[in-house]
Amino acid sequence: MNHDPQVLGRVNLLRVFPNLRIMVAPISAMRFRTIGCLMVLSVICGQLDSRSPVSRPLSMSVELLPLPVTDGVQWMSRGAILILNQGPRWTEHLPYYAAQIVGLVVMATVVCRLTGSRLFRGEGSSLLECFRFTFRSWRSLLQVLTIGTCLIVLCRILLWFVLSLASAFNVSSVIAPTGVLIFIILSMVVVVAMGLACVAIGYDECSGAEGVSRGLSYVLSRPGLALFMLATTAVLSWVLGLLASVVLHSGRLHLVPSRTPWDDSVLLSSLQLGVWLCGLTIAYVRLREEVDGVPEPEVSR
Repeated sequence: MNHDPQVLGRVNLLRVFPNLRIMVAPISAMRFRTIGCLMVLSVICGQLDSRSPVSRPLSMSVELLPLPVTDGVQWMSRGAILILNQGPRWTEHLPYYAAQIVGLVVMATVVCRLTGSRLFRGEGSSLLECFRFTFRSWRSLLQVLTIGTCLIVLCRILLWFVLSLASAFNVSSVIAPTGVLIFIILSMVVVVAMGLACVAIGYDECSGAEGVSRGLSYVLSRPGLALFMLATTAVLSWVLGLLASVVLHSGRLHLVPSRTPWDDSVLLSSLQLGVWLCGLTIAYVRLREEVDGVPEPEVSR
């Protein structure tokens, strides 16, 4: 008879429930290289926004946003609405807005490559190497920007057409809200697909067109899982922003003289954007396994 003591096995929750990996997004975002890159991006975007001829004060309050944008980049939706509706002086605002979007896509690719290598391969990538890879992939990034812009513009043209048709038949009161809701949903799908495409380029090393195609396919094939990942990331981003705001406020009261200039908006927006990018990286790998059947260790191998 075997009298050896029984050893109880430890359950790996991430293997039993792999989608719970999204909960480590805030931890992955709290890295010096990630926050440093995003703080530089926030400062550049803030400078470009202040120089824009149609700029308005940028709200940096900590909120739970319905779109995958953080408090530090609220100009994204505001600028898109201004340009798509051809608002006043939109042509003067377009170069500043385009520069902001390009900077966001470049930095998102760098951060996603850093996060993916660390989380799923256990490898520490060099920040310089990530930047080099991103700049070598400029054609792929250009494809993502071009395809995403064309899709959003196409959705806006369809909305114009639907509203004009509804106005001609005097049914705008019913069709207009429905059309706007559909436009917002489709725009959100395109934006998420562009974010997943940045992960595909940075971590999975595929082309931009293929990355956008994968992003759209994953979101439309597994809308429930995609929505769960985005909603969880939104909550985690809000919680981290709230906790960081409380800690910074306490530190300001007890450690910093009252006359010292204080602006924590750049740091808070960088923290929240970092959570979003880490969440998108995790979501891409999980959706790739769910849709394409590619295990996490096999992605980009």
